[in-house]
Order: sequence, then C-alpha cells, then structure tokens
Amino acid sequence: MKKLILVTSAIVCFTFFSCDSPARFDQPQPDGEPILSSIPFQLKGSYASSDSTYFLLINDFSIVRKYHNLIRFNIDSLDKNLIVKGNTVEDTLNRQSYSFQRMGDSIVIRDEFMDTLFLFDQDHVLKRYKGYYFVNRKDENAGWELFQLNAKRNSIEMSTVANTQHLDSLQEPSSDTGPDHHKIYHLEKKQFKHFLRHDGFGNTSTFYRIQ
Repeated sequence: MKKLILVTSAIVCFTFFSCDSPARFDQPQPDGEPILSSIPFQLKGSYASSDSTYFLLINDFSIVRKYHNLIRFNIDSLDKNLIVKGNTVEDTLNRQSYSFQRMGDSIVIRDEFMDTLFLFDQDHVLKRYKGYYFVNRKDENAGWELFQLNAKRNSIEMSTVANTQHLDSLQEPSSDTGPDHHKIYHLEKKQFKHFLRHDGFGNTSTFYRIQ
C-alpha cells in the first residue's frame, strides 16, 4: 500500500488504516466457498468516512478505496530534510517531492491516492459467507491479503485482521513468511468459521453511503 510520509518535529504517516494487516493466507478465504462472478448490487455505491477523508467506491467492475486530505504545515516548522523548491517540497530522506499551495506562513499539501482492492482478474477473488463478503487480493510478495465487507442499509463496514493471536491458536503459520514479515496461514473452513465467530477481524472502518 502506498504511504505518504512527511517529517516535521515527528514523523506523520497518513494511511487508510492505522496499521497493515499482519496476516496472509495461502489460498482465498473462506476455503470451499464459490467465487462470485459479479459484484452484488447491495455493495455498489460510493461511501465516505465520517470526516470525508476516506472513500470506498464500488461499481460493476471494481472495489476501490481512496484517501483525500489537505495537510497544512507551518514553513518554519519543517524538518531540515524537507526542502522547499518553487511550488514543491522535496523530502531528501525518501527522495520524493510533493506539490503544495502557499497560504501565508504555511504550506498546504494535497495528499491523495487510490488503492484498488478488487478487479475481475486472477489476482483478486470475491466470496460470500455467513452474510459477509470477503475480498481476497494476492500479495505481490506472498499469500493472499483478506478484507471483510459487511453491507448495511446505508453504510459498509470494512475490516482486516488486527493481530494474529487468534489465528495462532487455530493454526501454526507456515514456516515461511513473506519478505514484509507477514505470517502466512492455511485455514480449513471449520477453522475460518471459528475465527469469524470470535471476531477475528478486529480492525474496522465504517463508510457511509453518499451515492
């Protein structure tokens, strides 16, 4: 997932979630459930977080989450590794530059990016189980990343695995882990059901329908 990192007196990290899911799976979950061939009608629409900085966009072909925010910094408080050149700020640590607008003694940076969670291809699998939808996205390094969607009347809850403690009690992770140190698990359907019943998806964000 793409991250924007700017350094002032401390490192400020803007991401869709407070942390990346620590778990990956060796096959799409839940095991044995059929793969959906279309995105269900009840999921489709545009959704926003309560502060309108995060969006979930679902149409016939894809599920995309989007981040959009304006970040304001006082010019005098910028860390020494951030250099203002013209209308951009160059970060000498990560070798990236960011466009900005000047407002008095401050600069305003537009921070936005999109993350495609699902497309109809071999690297994405959508399943339905126990009233929930499960988006499986193949990690480019190892295993499958898993998102749970819970569609409600005017909102959608999107959840990921917060920690691996419950998974560890169900199944030892594979001896190999991905280069990003994600644990990789093999769960039988019975184990996945147990994991779901005991609120294994502890990292949840709510998006409210806007269209």
